[in-house]
Amino acid sequence: MVSTWAGLLIKKEKNCMNAIDTNILVYAFDSAYPQKRSICQKIIENVFEGEDTAVVTNQIIAEFSFVVTKKIEKPLSITETKAIIGAILTSANWKVLSYTSNTVLHALESKQPFWDALIAQTLREQNIQSIITENAKDFSGSGIAAKNPFD
Repeated sequence: MVSTWAGLLIKKEKNCMNAIDTNILVYAFDSAYPQKRSICQKIIENVFEGEDTAVVTNQIIAEFSFVVTKKIEKPLSITETKAIIGAILTSANWKVLSYTSNTVLHALESKQPFWDALIAQTLREQNIQSIITENAKDFSGSGIAAKNPFD
């Protein structure tokens, strides 16, 4: 599946974008949770196939890289992980958002845990209003609507 996604040519774009949280990307590749994997694979496939568009932050990409190569039941190789990230970076249906020093300063003012606040602040700065995540509570009060695909 990794090589299929890395080779897709995407032509279709939509106007409304959701952010995809680290846990959704990870579950798409984690064989330990087959039901969640199936749901998350469909979410990710819809973006690669042009059914939807999505954003991730540079922080989400970094977290994903670490977790899928070190923490899941059957870790991915560096080559596989790079192919997935490369596919996201080159796809017209994905946008990767970066945070700045000012983003960090604003995130520090939040009552949320810092890393969640940094994602939320990065999204707010780019007018992204929702995130698909298993951890909806992490975004409570952040101004970002959290959608749990497992509910």
